[in-house]
Amino acid sequence: DPKNPDYAFGYLLSYKDSDRLKYDSLALDIAIRFRGTDAEATAYYWLAEEATNKRLQENYYERLKKIYLERQPEIARAGLSSYFSLLIKTSPEKAFELALDMVSQIKTRVPEWRHKLEMAKRYVDARGLLEADQAASAVHVLKGVKLNDRLSDSYINTGENLRLFRAESLD
Repeated sequence: DPKNPDYAFGYLLSYKDSDRLKYDSLALDIAIRFRGTDAEATAYYWLAEEATNKRLQENYYERLKKIYLERQPEIARAGLSSYFSLLIKTSPEKAFELALDMVSQIKTRVPEWRHKLEMAKRYVDARGLLEADQAASAVHVLKGVKLNDRLSDSYINTGENLRLFRAESLD
């Protein structure tokens, strides 16, 4: 039944390991055919999580962000946590913007996103201090980021990256 998203996802999954191009094409088709539903969000989430091209991955996550800010489906929130983990490693400024959007829009899980916002702010501040040759100050800023708490490791998953960032600050 072409109007049943469960059927469409079942068909999609039959291509996951055998034909990546077909899988991506079918996932995009699901996102378009079921626009405005949780199926759209699920399709973009799967595309983002499976993407090997970083530019495409970011585009899928940005679409997921737009969907979340409009309708707040749970699958999109989960995808945005993954997006934050990616951004904090590659673009702390964008991670900060995402966390700020989420804190201002989100109705649930506010402590998680406030924690992410604080972490991203510290990353941005520390990066600026490193660029200004103020490594000691950068280390001080990064000491405020907890490595071994539930929010840092489970939701943000940046413990190893933060350790490397701190080591870079000490060089």
